[in-house]
Amino acid sequence: MGLLSAKTFRQIATGAGTRALYKIEEAKELGNKGLENLAIAKNEVNDEVKKLTENYNEALTVGSSVGGGAFANYMFQQMGAEKLGGLNTLLPSQKEEEIRAMRVSFDSLDPEVKKQFEESPYKTTVSEAYKTEAKNTIENGLVEYNNLGKGTSNFLLNGLTGGIQRQVREEKERIISGVTTPELKDIPVTRGATFYSPTLTPINVINNNNIYDKMLVEEVDAAGQGTEKYIAGTPDTNPYYQTVANIDAQAQTMIEYGFTGTLADARAYVIEKMNNPQYNHPNLKYVTTASDNAPIINMAYTVFSEALVNGDTETMNEGILELKKAGRNSEAEELQEQYDDFIAKQKQQFEAKKAEQELIQQRLEESETAIPSEDEGLFPSISKPRFRSEGPLTYEQWSNLTPDAVKEIYKVGSGISTEGLSEEDKALAEKINTALGLS
Repeated sequence: MGLLSAKTFRQIATGAGTRALYKIEEAKELGNKGLENLAIAKNEVNDEVKKLTENYNEALTVGSSVGGGAFANYMFQQMGAEKLGGLNTLLPSQKEEEIRAMRVSFDSLDPEVKKQFEESPYKTTVSEAYKTEAKNTIENGLVEYNNLGKGTSNFLLNGLTGGIQRQVREEKERIISGVTTPELKDIPVTRGATFYSPTLTPINVINNNNIYDKMLVEEVDAAGQGTEKYIAGTPDTNPYYQTVANIDAQAQTMIEYGFTGTLADARAYVIEKMNNPQYNHPNLKYVTTASDNAPIINMAYTVFSEALVNGDTETMNEGILELKKAGRNSEAEELQEQYDDFIAKQKQQFEAKKAEQELIQQRLEESETAIPSEDEGLFPSISKPRFRSEGPLTYEQWSNLTPDAVKEIYKVGSGISTEGLSEEDKALAEKINTALGLS
Protein backbone atom coordinates (compact mmCIF):
# COMPACT_ATOMS: atom_id res chain seq x y z
CA MET A 1 0.00 0.00 0.00
CA GLY A 2 1.25 3.42 -0.78
CA LEU A 3 2.73 5.65 1.85
CA LEU A 4 0.22 8.37 1.26
CA SER A 5 -3.20 8.34 -0.23
CA ALA A 6 -4.00 10.75 -3.02
CA LYS A 7 -6.28 12.65 -0.68
CA THR A 8 -3.63 12.92 1.99
CA PHE A 9 -1.08 14.04 -0.59
CA ARG A 10 -3.37 16.75 -1.88
CA GLN A 11 -3.99 17.95 1.69
CA ILE A 12 -0.27 18.09 2.40
CA ALA A 13 0.41 19.83 -0.90
CA THR A 14 -2.38 22.29 -0.25
CA GLY A 15 -1.05 23.00 3.24
CA ALA A 16 2.51 23.45 1.95
CA GLY A 17 1.31 25.76 -0.77
CA THR A 18 -0.68 27.75 1.71
CA ARG A 19 2.32 28.07 3.98
CA ALA A 20 4.54 29.06 0.98
CA LEU A 21 2.07 31.71 -0.09
CA TYR A 22 1.95 32.99 3.48
CA LYS A 23 5.74 33.23 3.61
CA ILE A 24 5.82 35.09 0.31
CA GLU A 25 3.17 37.53 1.47
CA GLU A 26 4.98 37.93 4.77
CA ALA A 27 8.26 38.60 2.98
CA LYS A 28 6.55 41.03 0.63
CA GLU A 29 5.03 42.83 3.60
CA LEU A 30 8.41 42.99 5.29
CA GLY A 31 9.95 44.33 2.10
CA ASN A 32 7.35 47.06 1.86
CA LYS A 33 7.85 47.87 5.55
CA GLY A 34 11.60 48.07 4.97
CA LEU A 35 11.09 50.42 2.07
CA GLU A 36 8.81 52.54 4.20
CA ASN A 37 11.44 52.69 6.93
CA LEU A 38 14.08 53.46 4.32
CA ALA A 39 12.06 56.41 3.04
CA ILE A 40 11.77 57.76 6.58
CA ALA A 41 15.50 57.21 7.13
CA LYS A 42 16.28 59.05 3.90
CA ASN A 43 14.49 62.17 5.13
CA GLU A 44 16.22 61.98 8.49
CA VAL A 45 19.62 61.50 6.86
CA ASN A 46 18.99 64.41 4.51
CA ASP A 47 18.27 66.59 7.54
CA GLU A 48 21.49 65.39 9.20
CA VAL A 49 23.54 66.09 6.08
CA LYS A 50 21.97 69.54 5.80
CA LYS A 51 22.94 70.32 9.40
CA LEU A 52 26.40 68.89 8.78
CA THR A 53 26.81 71.13 5.72
CA GLU A 54 25.83 74.21 7.72
CA ASN A 55 28.41 73.37 10.42
CA TYR A 56 31.17 72.95 7.87
CA ASN A 57 30.25 76.17 6.06
CA GLU A 58 30.39 78.06 9.36
CA ALA A 59 33.74 76.43 10.15
CA LEU A 60 35.00 77.56 6.75
CA THR A 61 33.84 81.10 7.52
CA VAL A 62 35.60 81.28 10.88
CA GLY A 63 38.85 79.76 9.64
CA SER A 64 38.90 81.95 6.54
CA SER A 65 38.29 85.09 8.64
CA VAL A 66 41.56 84.54 10.53
CA GLY A 67 43.56 84.08 7.33
CA GLY A 68 43.13 80.35 6.71
CA GLY A 69 46.45 78.52 6.54
CA ALA A 70 48.19 76.69 9.36
CA PHE A 71 46.39 78.43 12.23
CA ALA A 72 42.95 77.72 10.75
CA ASN A 73 43.91 74.08 10.16
CA TYR A 74 45.01 73.84 13.79
CA MET A 75 41.71 75.30 15.01
CA PHE A 76 39.75 72.85 12.85
CA GLN A 77 41.72 69.88 14.14
CA GLN A 78 41.34 70.91 17.77
CA MET A 79 37.69 71.99 17.72
CA GLY A 80 36.03 70.13 14.87
CA ALA A 81 33.52 71.60 12.44
CA GLU A 82 30.54 71.90 14.79
CA LYS A 83 32.39 73.62 17.64
CA LEU A 84 34.48 75.82 15.35
CA GLY A 85 31.45 76.88 13.32
CA GLY A 86 29.61 77.49 16.57
CA LEU A 87 31.95 80.39 17.36
CA ASN A 88 29.88 82.48 14.96
CA THR A 89 26.95 82.22 17.36
CA LEU A 90 28.91 83.78 20.25
CA LEU A 91 29.13 87.45 21.19
CA PRO A 92 32.07 89.18 19.44
CA SER A 93 34.01 89.51 22.69
CA GLN A 94 33.48 85.82 23.51
CA LYS A 95 34.48 84.83 20.01
CA GLU A 96 37.64 86.94 20.27
CA GLU A 97 38.55 85.33 23.57
CA GLU A 98 38.11 81.80 22.20
CA ILE A 99 40.22 82.49 19.13
CA ARG A 100 42.85 84.34 21.16
CA ALA A 101 43.19 81.28 23.44
CA MET A 102 43.61 79.06 20.37
CA ARG A 103 46.21 81.46 18.97
CA VAL A 104 48.24 81.36 22.17
CA SER A 105 48.12 77.55 22.07
CA PHE A 106 49.11 77.47 18.40
CA ASP A 107 52.01 79.92 18.84
CA SER A 108 53.41 77.78 21.65
CA LEU A 109 53.74 74.72 19.40
CA ASP A 110 57.11 73.37 18.40
CA PRO A 111 58.06 74.67 14.91
CA GLU A 112 58.20 71.14 13.55
CA VAL A 113 54.68 70.46 14.79
CA LYS A 114 53.45 73.71 13.23
CA LYS A 115 54.73 72.60 9.85
CA GLN A 116 52.20 69.76 9.83
CA PHE A 117 49.41 72.30 9.64
CA GLU A 118 50.98 74.07 6.66
CA GLU A 119 50.78 71.07 4.34
CA SER A 120 47.20 71.56 3.12
CA PRO A 121 45.16 74.66 2.23
CA TYR A 122 42.43 75.28 4.78
CA LYS A 123 39.52 74.74 2.37
CA THR A 124 41.01 71.44 1.21
CA THR A 125 41.31 70.27 4.80
CA VAL A 126 37.69 71.13 5.54
CA SER A 127 36.31 69.79 2.24
CA GLU A 128 37.97 66.39 2.62
CA ALA A 129 36.73 66.03 6.19
CA TYR A 130 33.24 67.07 5.08
CA LYS A 131 33.06 64.46 2.31
CA THR A 132 34.17 61.68 4.66
CA GLU A 133 31.73 62.61 7.43
CA ALA A 134 28.84 63.10 4.99
CA LYS A 135 29.45 59.67 3.45
CA ASN A 136 29.54 58.01 6.87
CA THR A 137 26.41 59.85 7.95
CA ILE A 138 24.50 58.64 4.91
CA GLU A 139 25.66 55.04 5.04
CA ASN A 140 25.26 54.62 8.80
CA GLY A 141 21.96 56.43 8.85
CA LEU A 142 20.35 54.29 6.17
CA VAL A 143 21.44 51.05 7.83
CA GLU A 144 20.48 52.19 11.32
CA TYR A 145 16.95 53.38 10.53
CA ASN A 146 15.68 50.59 8.22
CA ASN A 147 15.61 46.82 7.78
CA LEU A 148 17.55 46.98 4.51
CA GLY A 149 21.04 46.86 5.88
CA LYS A 150 23.47 44.53 4.17
CA GLY A 151 22.62 41.36 6.12
CA THR A 152 18.95 42.14 6.57
CA SER A 153 18.33 43.25 3.02
CA ASN A 154 20.08 40.28 1.48
CA PHE A 155 18.24 37.83 3.73
CA LEU A 156 14.94 39.50 3.01
CA LEU A 157 15.48 39.66 -0.74
CA ASN A 158 16.60 36.04 -0.82
CA GLY A 159 13.17 35.11 0.49
CA LEU A 160 11.37 36.87 -2.34
CA THR A 161 10.69 35.78 -5.82
CA GLY A 162 12.75 37.29 -8.63
CA GLY A 163 10.04 39.75 -9.59
CA ILE A 164 9.47 40.94 -6.05
CA GLN A 165 13.24 41.17 -5.44
CA ARG A 166 13.58 43.40 -8.47
CA GLN A 167 10.72 45.65 -7.40
CA VAL A 168 12.10 46.10 -3.88
CA ARG A 169 15.67 46.64 -5.12
CA GLU A 170 14.57 49.26 -7.65
CA GLU A 171 12.50 51.08 -5.05
CA LYS A 172 15.41 50.94 -2.60
CA GLU A 173 17.78 52.47 -5.15
CA ARG A 174 15.25 55.18 -5.93
CA ILE A 175 14.91 56.12 -2.28
CA ILE A 176 18.66 56.09 -1.63
CA SER A 177 19.32 58.22 -4.70
CA GLY A 178 17.25 60.92 -3.06
CA VAL A 179 19.95 61.42 -0.42
CA THR A 180 22.23 64.24 -1.59
CA THR A 181 25.48 65.81 -0.34
CA PRO A 182 25.49 69.59 -1.06
CA GLU A 183 28.69 71.35 -2.05
CA LEU A 184 30.33 73.60 0.54
CA LYS A 185 30.24 77.35 -0.03
CA ASP A 186 33.16 79.06 -1.72
CA ILE A 187 34.23 81.33 1.14
CA PRO A 188 37.19 83.63 0.35
CA VAL A 189 40.10 83.67 2.75
CA THR A 190 40.81 87.05 4.34
CA ARG A 191 44.47 87.58 3.50
CA GLY A 192 46.55 89.12 6.27
CA ALA A 193 43.61 88.83 8.64
CA THR A 194 44.29 89.71 12.23
CA PHE A 195 42.03 88.66 15.05
CA TYR A 196 42.31 91.24 17.79
CA SER A 197 42.56 90.52 21.49
CA PRO A 198 40.04 91.97 23.96
CA THR A 199 40.20 95.61 25.08
CA LEU A 200 41.90 96.05 28.44
CA THR A 201 39.51 96.54 31.32
CA PRO A 202 40.09 99.18 34.02
CA ILE A 203 41.43 96.49 36.34
CA ASN A 204 43.88 95.38 33.63
CA VAL A 205 45.12 98.97 33.36
CA ILE A 206 45.59 99.22 37.12
CA ASN A 207 47.37 95.87 37.37
CA ASN A 208 49.74 96.64 34.50
CA ASN A 209 50.61 100.06 35.93
CA ASN A 210 51.32 98.40 39.27
CA ILE A 211 53.87 96.26 37.42
CA TYR A 212 55.36 99.45 36.00
CA ASP A 213 55.53 101.16 39.41
CA LYS A 214 57.43 98.22 40.87
CA MET A 215 60.15 98.73 38.25
CA LEU A 216 60.81 102.32 39.37
CA VAL A 217 63.33 103.38 42.04
CA GLU A 218 63.01 106.07 44.69
CA GLU A 219 64.66 109.37 43.90
CA VAL A 220 67.47 110.34 46.30
CA ASP A 221 68.38 113.94 47.18
CA ALA A 222 71.86 115.41 47.55
CA ALA A 223 72.02 114.25 51.14
CA GLY A 224 71.28 110.68 50.11
CA GLN A 225 67.75 110.74 51.52
CA GLY A 226 64.75 109.31 49.71
CA THR A 227 62.25 111.84 48.38
CA GLU A 228 59.30 109.42 48.14
CA LYS A 229 59.24 110.19 44.43
CA TYR A 230 59.76 107.20 42.14
CA ILE A 231 61.62 107.56 38.86
CA ALA A 232 63.33 105.49 36.16
CA GLY A 233 66.71 106.29 37.66
CA THR A 234 69.86 105.36 35.75
CA PRO A 235 71.34 102.12 34.41
CA ASP A 236 73.56 102.05 37.52
CA THR A 237 70.75 102.53 40.05
CA ASN A 238 67.93 100.57 38.42
CA PRO A 239 68.26 97.10 36.86
CA TYR A 240 64.93 97.74 35.06
CA TYR A 241 66.05 101.09 33.69
CA GLN A 242 66.04 100.05 30.01
CA THR A 243 62.68 98.29 30.31
CA VAL A 244 61.14 101.38 31.91
CA ALA A 245 62.69 103.57 29.21
CA ASN A 246 61.20 101.37 26.47
CA ILE A 247 57.76 101.45 28.08
CA ASP A 248 57.89 105.23 28.50
CA ALA A 249 59.03 105.77 24.92
CA GLN A 250 56.32 103.57 23.39
CA ALA A 251 53.59 104.97 25.61
CA GLN A 252 54.59 108.54 24.77
CA THR A 253 54.67 107.62 21.08
CA MET A 254 51.11 106.29 21.34
CA ILE A 255 49.95 109.62 22.77
CA GLU A 256 51.79 111.61 20.08
CA TYR A 257 50.42 109.31 17.38
CA GLY A 258 46.79 109.95 18.34
CA PHE A 259 45.89 107.47 21.09
CA THR A 260 43.02 109.15 22.94
CA GLY A 261 43.48 107.42 26.29
CA THR A 262 45.69 108.55 29.17
CA LEU A 263 49.40 107.91 29.46
CA ALA A 264 48.59 105.22 32.05
CA ASP A 265 46.25 103.54 29.55
CA ALA A 266 48.98 103.62 26.90
CA ARG A 267 51.49 102.11 29.34
CA ALA A 268 49.03 99.32 30.16
CA TYR A 269 48.75 98.30 26.50
CA VAL A 270 52.51 98.39 26.03
CA ILE A 271 53.09 96.27 29.15
CA GLU A 272 50.36 93.80 28.12
CA LYS A 273 52.10 93.32 24.78
CA MET A 274 55.50 92.91 26.46
CA ASN A 275 54.16 90.27 28.86
CA ASN A 276 52.09 88.51 26.21
CA PRO A 277 53.63 88.72 22.71
CA GLN A 278 50.49 87.14 21.20
CA TYR A 279 48.34 89.99 22.52
CA ASN A 280 47.09 92.22 19.74
CA HIS A 281 44.68 95.14 19.84
CA PRO A 282 43.84 98.05 17.49
CA ASN A 283 45.16 100.56 20.06
CA LEU A 284 48.65 99.09 19.66
CA LYS A 285 48.76 100.49 16.13
CA TYR A 286 49.59 103.85 17.72
CA VAL A 287 53.01 102.47 18.62
CA THR A 288 53.95 102.60 14.93
CA THR A 289 51.27 104.54 13.04
CA ALA A 290 49.84 108.01 13.63
CA SER A 291 46.16 108.81 13.14
CA ASP A 292 44.90 111.66 10.94
CA ASN A 293 44.65 114.09 13.88
CA ALA A 294 47.76 112.94 15.71
CA PRO A 295 49.71 115.67 17.57
CA ILE A 296 52.93 114.47 15.93
CA ILE A 297 51.74 115.84 12.58
CA ASN A 298 51.30 119.41 13.84
CA MET A 299 54.56 119.15 15.77
CA ALA A 300 56.43 118.10 12.63
CA TYR A 301 54.91 120.90 10.55
CA THR A 302 55.74 123.53 13.18
CA VAL A 303 59.33 122.40 13.59
CA PHE A 304 59.79 122.19 9.82
CA SER A 305 58.38 125.68 9.21
CA GLU A 306 60.69 127.27 11.79
CA ALA A 307 63.67 125.40 10.38
CA LEU A 308 62.73 126.53 6.86
CA VAL A 309 62.78 130.19 7.94
CA ASN A 310 66.16 129.69 9.62
CA GLY A 311 67.59 127.65 6.76
CA ASP A 312 68.21 124.72 9.14
CA THR A 313 68.23 121.78 6.72
CA GLU A 314 69.14 119.25 9.40
CA THR A 315 66.04 120.03 11.46
CA MET A 316 63.89 120.09 8.32
CA ASN A 317 65.03 116.55 7.54
CA GLU A 318 64.27 115.46 11.09
CA GLY A 319 60.67 116.67 10.69
CA ILE A 320 60.28 114.71 7.45
CA LEU A 321 61.76 111.56 8.99
CA GLU A 322 59.41 111.80 11.98
CA LEU A 323 56.40 111.79 9.66
CA LYS A 324 57.75 108.82 7.70
CA LYS A 325 58.40 106.97 10.93
CA ALA A 326 54.78 107.64 11.96
CA GLY A 327 53.49 106.20 8.69
CA ARG A 328 52.31 109.60 7.45
CA ASN A 329 53.84 109.34 3.99
CA SER A 330 51.58 111.89 2.29
CA GLU A 331 52.51 114.62 4.79
CA ALA A 332 56.17 113.62 4.59
CA GLU A 333 56.05 113.94 0.79
CA GLU A 334 54.48 117.41 1.10
CA LEU A 335 57.31 118.64 3.36
CA GLN A 336 59.85 116.89 1.15
CA GLU A 337 58.65 119.00 -1.81
CA GLN A 338 59.11 122.18 0.24
CA TYR A 339 62.56 120.99 1.28
CA ASP A 340 63.52 120.23 -2.34
CA ASP A 341 62.32 123.69 -3.45
CA PHE A 342 64.36 125.31 -0.70
CA ILE A 343 67.49 123.38 -1.71
CA ALA A 344 66.94 124.25 -5.39
CA LYS A 345 66.69 127.99 -4.57
CA GLN A 346 69.75 127.78 -2.36
CA LYS A 347 71.64 126.16 -5.20
CA GLN A 348 70.53 128.87 -7.62
CA GLN A 349 71.65 131.58 -5.22
CA PHE A 350 74.95 129.83 -4.70
CA GLU A 351 75.53 129.51 -8.44
CA ALA A 352 74.67 133.19 -8.98
CA LYS A 353 77.00 134.29 -6.19
CA LYS A 354 79.74 132.05 -7.52
CA ALA A 355 79.35 133.54 -11.01
CA GLU A 356 79.53 137.05 -9.53
CA GLN A 357 82.69 136.20 -7.63
CA GLU A 358 84.25 134.71 -10.74
CA LEU A 359 83.44 137.91 -12.65
CA ILE A 360 85.03 140.01 -9.90
CA GLN A 361 88.11 137.83 -9.97
CA GLN A 362 88.28 138.14 -13.72
CA ARG A 363 88.10 141.93 -13.49
CA LEU A 364 90.78 142.02 -10.85
CA GLU A 365 93.06 139.85 -12.96
CA GLU A 366 92.52 142.08 -15.98
CA SER A 367 93.25 145.22 -14.02
CA GLU A 368 95.95 143.46 -11.97
CA THR A 369 97.09 145.96 -9.32
CA ALA A 370 95.20 148.94 -10.68
CA ILE A 371 94.12 151.49 -8.08
CA PRO A 372 90.58 152.70 -8.79
CA SER A 373 89.81 156.39 -8.99
CA GLU A 374 87.17 157.85 -6.68
CA ASP A 375 84.51 157.99 -9.39
CA GLU A 376 85.04 154.41 -10.58
CA GLY A 377 83.43 152.83 -7.54
CA LEU A 378 84.67 149.63 -6.01
CA PHE A 379 86.14 148.10 -9.16
CA PRO A 380 88.31 149.71 -11.84
CA SER A 381 87.10 149.82 -15.41
CA ILE A 382 87.89 146.66 -17.27
CA SER A 383 88.43 148.78 -20.43
CA LYS A 384 91.82 149.98 -19.13
CA PRO A 385 94.64 147.80 -20.56
CA ARG A 386 96.66 145.85 -18.02
CA PHE A 387 99.97 147.43 -16.92
CA ARG A 388 102.92 146.23 -19.00
CA SER A 389 106.18 146.11 -17.12
CA GLU A 390 108.09 146.13 -20.44
CA GLY A 391 105.98 148.91 -21.93
CA PRO A 392 106.66 152.62 -22.42
CA LEU A 393 104.88 153.64 -19.18
CA THR A 394 106.01 153.50 -15.61
CA TYR A 395 103.49 152.18 -13.08
CA GLU A 396 102.94 155.71 -11.77
CA GLN A 397 102.28 156.99 -15.28
CA TRP A 398 99.93 154.06 -16.00
CA SER A 399 98.02 154.70 -12.77
CA ASN A 400 97.49 158.40 -13.46
CA LEU A 401 96.36 158.06 -17.08
CA THR A 402 92.80 157.41 -18.22
CA PRO A 403 91.96 154.11 -19.97
CA ASP A 404 91.69 155.85 -23.35
CA ALA A 405 95.09 157.49 -22.93
CA VAL A 406 96.71 154.19 -21.98
CA LYS A 407 95.12 152.47 -24.99
CA GLU A 408 96.44 155.20 -27.27
CA ILE A 409 99.93 155.04 -25.86
CA TYR A 410 100.07 151.24 -26.07
CA LYS A 411 99.08 151.61 -29.73
CA VAL A 412 102.01 153.96 -30.56
CA GLY A 413 104.51 152.46 -28.17
CA SER A 414 106.88 155.14 -26.78
CA GLY A 415 105.02 158.12 -28.12
CA ILE A 416 104.42 159.90 -31.46
CA SER A 417 107.49 159.94 -33.60
CA THR A 418 108.57 163.41 -34.91
CA GLU A 419 110.86 162.04 -37.57
CA GLY A 420 110.21 163.49 -41.08
CA LEU A 421 107.66 165.95 -39.75
CA SER A 422 107.65 169.63 -40.55
CA GLU A 423 108.61 171.97 -37.82
CA GLU A 424 105.02 172.88 -37.24
CA ASP A 425 103.90 169.21 -37.06
CA LYS A 426 106.90 168.25 -34.98
CA ALA A 427 106.01 170.96 -32.44
CA LEU A 428 102.42 169.59 -32.30
CA ALA A 429 103.66 165.98 -31.79
CA GLU A 430 105.97 167.04 -28.99
CA LYS A 431 103.09 168.82 -27.24
CA ILE A 432 101.06 165.58 -27.46
CA ASN A 433 103.96 163.50 -26.18
CA THR A 434 104.53 165.99 -23.38
CA ALA A 435 100.87 165.88 -22.51
CA LEU A 436 101.06 162.10 -22.43
CA GLY A 437 104.25 162.20 -20.40
CA LEU A 438 106.26 160.51 -23.14
CA SER A 439 108.65 163.27 -24.13
